[in-house]
Amino acid sequence: MFPFSLKAEWNQADIDRMLKNSSWERKQFSYDKGDFASNFSDQGYFYDFSSGAMFDDPDSLNRVLTTYQLHIGSDCTYTININKRGNKKSYMLAVEKIELNIYDEKAAILNFHLRNDSYSDLQDILYINDYGRRIYPQFLANDDDGNINLQKTKDSFLADSICLNLGGQPLVEDFSSYARKSIPPYTMPNYIQSLLPAPMHSCRWLLDDRMYVVSYLSDRDFSDRMKSYGADGKWLSKDRVEWWWYQYVFVDNDDPTCQDEKMFESLLGRATYGRWSEYGTFFGISRYSFTCLIGTDYIGLLRNTKTMYYRMASLALAQRVLSLYYSREISEISKELDENKLTNKQLRKRVNILNRDYLRFVNNIYFREVTPQDQGIELYDLMQEQMNIKRDEEGLSTEVEQLYHYVTMTNDEQRNEETEKLSVIATLFLVPTLLTGIWGMNLQESYRSNVLYTIFSSLALLLAIFIVFQLLNRRK
Repeated sequence: MFPFSLKAEWNQADIDRMLKNSSWERKQFSYDKGDFASNFSDQGYFYDFSSGAMFDDPDSLNRVLTTYQLHIGSDCTYTININKRGNKKSYMLAVEKIELNIYDEKAAILNFHLRNDSYSDLQDILYINDYGRRIYPQFLANDDDGNINLQKTKDSFLADSICLNLGGQPLVEDFSSYARKSIPPYTMPNYIQSLLPAPMHSCRWLLDDRMYVVSYLSDRDFSDRMKSYGADGKWLSKDRVEWWWYQYVFVDNDDPTCQDEKMFESLLGRATYGRWSEYGTFFGISRYSFTCLIGTDYIGLLRNTKTMYYRMASLALAQRVLSLYYSREISEISKELDENKLTNKQLRKRVNILNRDYLRFVNNIYFREVTPQDQGIELYDLMQEQMNIKRDEEGLSTEVEQLYHYVTMTNDEQRNEETEKLSVIATLFLVPTLLTGIWGMNLQESYRSNVLYTIFSSLALLLAIFIVFQLLNRRK
């Protein structure tokens, strides 16, 4: 799952226009399409007020999700080629479908639905999940001559190449352009760029060098071992077998990236959902994954993982993307304010749009709860906790409120200044008005030109100048 944010100026018509000339097709949800029982169960799992963020259903309340599906053949593959310290491996996974979920015209998630029927070794699973999700080098290293040695990165967790074959010309990314020093970080790999319209290639994404992983694994032996350890909590210890559970949940491919025993137990304990541990079923949730381990190939849980749990994970990712999106908008507004690039009118417009969109986000996407089902509530809560959604939203709420107060204060100051300007103008017109009242048309011409007229006029003019001076001085 590859989450990224869209450009602020785009709307739904722009997105439709970008996708309509490609192989993407809008896929709206309907009870009448596909298996009615499955559709009924999927949508009935969620509250009606949250279903608009789970399904592209025109009948949903407050729909904010639009879903597109790529036209692909039946024999498409996603191949991960690895060269880890000279040990070369190749994993070819079947592509079931490729989806693009767009939330409120601002957050997008590109989803590769892959199936692995061929590789059952636990180490192979780790390689597939970790190497298959990398989209650019996390670091670059030099050789003894000062040249880029990309192999050092590939020895750690970067694939030698990833090939997406959709039936035509294979889409390949081997990351060699980084060794030529010709490409900056935060660049989408070739196989992703080839799927998306060109304007989306420069969009910012969420998880830096990796994608989010939703993984379902049916393995009786490992499930039984986890179950036997679960009775006394030993699966939290750094036993070699349970190291693998940590690696699976936190998407490592070598030794666990946490070597402190207490921290290991704490992280793994918070990331593991064991409601069904006596049945040998374990869920693991981290910032980068939603994983499920089961001892028997239970088709119902597989379907739930591919549908309902996948939808919850997608929503949580969208919440993270949008939290960062609005935080970045606030930062850009603040920067333009510091550089005096915004007039008060422009500032009010930007903040009003931001406030409107943020309220829509809070009401239609950032849900505290999305389902009345106990397991769904608990899994969703764990996703929120592991991704720090609540913390980010509270910080964002404070930022939006502070910016709104700043704009309100600025508007008040502007109104005060305009009132004072009007007062000055009114004072300037006071003298002619006074003189007209005293020496109006009813006076005889001789009185208008005498000394008394001149004295009173001068005194009135001096009085007006004095009042204007005092007003200007007070403004300073």
